[in-house]
Amino acid sequence: MDSIELSEENPAPPKPAPVRARYAIQTRREAVAHRVRRYRCLGLFLPILILCHGVLAVLVYYYSQAEAYPLPRGVINRNRHGLQAFAAFAYMLGIFVGISDGFLLLKYSPWGAGYGCVVTALFYLLFPAAITGLAFFFILSPLIFTRIRQSIAYKHACADDWVTVLLTGHQYNALDMPNSADFALSTAPPDVLFTFRSQNPDADVFGLVSASVDLGVPTPMIRPELRNITYDFNARTFSAFCLDDSTLPCATGTYDDRSFLTFDVSVNGTRTLSRSLYKEWSKGNVVSIILYHVDAGSGALTERILQTSGGNCPNLKVCLPRDVARLDGVIAAETLVPLGWMLHQQSIWTEGCTRPSTG
Repeated sequence: MDSIELSEENPAPPKPAPVRARYAIQTRREAVAHRVRRYRCLGLFLPILILCHGVLAVLVYYYSQAEAYPLPRGVINRNRHGLQAFAAFAYMLGIFVGISDGFLLLKYSPWGAGYGCVVTALFYLLFPAAITGLAFFFILSPLIFTRIRQSIAYKHACADDWVTVLLTGHQYNALDMPNSADFALSTAPPDVLFTFRSQNPDADVFGLVSASVDLGVPTPMIRPELRNITYDFNARTFSAFCLDDSTLPCATGTYDDRSFLTFDVSVNGTRTLSRSLYKEWSKGNVVSIILYHVDAGSGALTERILQTSGGNCPNLKVCLPRDVARLDGVIAAETLVPLGWMLHQQSIWTEGCTRPSTG
């Protein structure tokens, strides 16, 4: 057979590439394909994770808002179970976001390679700790931001109200110490005007024991209408003495804390009804109420009498709005009677919140 003449139209067949070159090309192609598949998964997962970050931020904001400003209640904290469910979802999403962030940083981190033994060693020592810290930040973000906002809210509580009443319960290991209620103008909270106290074993006695204003003056700036209140916590009744030197009670009445917190106070024959806005009057064993006057004719809630802030163990602030400020500066019995009951509840909560955890 005649040999075929080679030309541009009839080139010679290509020579087979060396085995080593073919292996290098194949390896490079596989590496590129693996890298593409790797970052394709990242491209699919990253938008979902970014969305979860946004949802977590919204959940943390509203959860911390509900915890720092529990009153008036909203959709989230309308009842205890709703708030617990919302918190559980926020924590679960925080766990997912925290673990996912840590995994992505660990898997896709380009750092630590090609910088020498010392830098690489430091990287492998410090980077896992940083990832762990970041993961725990997101996992605990509901708790972290709640504590921050609670501290801010407590500091500025009652700033726009007339009087701030600071309830302080005794600690678990100081039951012989009194529980106290310090009354001060909201514009000058450090300057205590007068103090009511109750003390074990007579926790049902809520009496005026000290005052920084001269109550003998006919018209002091602010003064209480009552000087002493005695409660029967079993019968849910009370009697009280007015600020004068009378030896007979001037105020009597009943209360009901089994559903909507209700007080029925009669002072020298004048009856006043008040009721809480919500059926649940505590949050985490801390008194959490807004108390309103009740119109005797229609039963409708009218002006606000008092409102609690968030608790800050062993303290609780109670705000008396300007609506209840009388021209004569008297804090009425209808306000003092609920405060005495609240001080008793505060002492119960404080014994628990100051006790060291045994778990």
